[in-house]
Amino acid sequence: METLADYEDLLSKQLVDLNEAAKEIISEVPRIIANANSQSLREAMTDHLIRIKRQQMMLDLIIRERNIHSKGSERKAIKGIIEDAKNALSKGASPLINDTIIAMMYLKIEQHEISGYNFLIKLANQLGEYEISELLSKFLNDEKKTHSLFMSLIDNDTISTDIETA
Repeated sequence: METLADYEDLLSKQLVDLNEAAKEIISEVPRIIANANSQSLREAMTDHLIRIKRQQMMLDLIIRERNIHSKGSERKAIKGIIEDAKNALSKGASPLINDTIIAMMYLKIEQHEISGYNFLIKLANQLGEYEISELLSKFLNDEKKTHSLFMSLIDNDTISTDIETA
């Protein structure tokens, strides 16, 4: 693990970590979308994928502007969440169980992103990096909305209704 000298280093490392997590999601989620049976679930995942691509581009820009040298750290948390879901999906469960697994995976990813953005916003504010904080706050609001959307898909039985009517 690299040595962090100060809060600036910590902010830089966490920006890189969230950027790498976004890249992992962008890389893996299209395959998960293909396994979804519910139209509502596919649409929610596709919408999130579009938003996270924009977030990742902006994180890339911040990293370049700050001249942060990324070591391309592997995001084990996100990778683990996605791998667990892919393993469960490969077991041949019913469409409803598959979609529930996918929704659960997304909720875990959203929690990870929400926690990361909350921490970075607080750190950026402490360092007087208000432009970064403002941008990250927009990302945080997007992630909270996505989390709420996936919760509503589960709470309202939208997934099961979509599958029953397909």
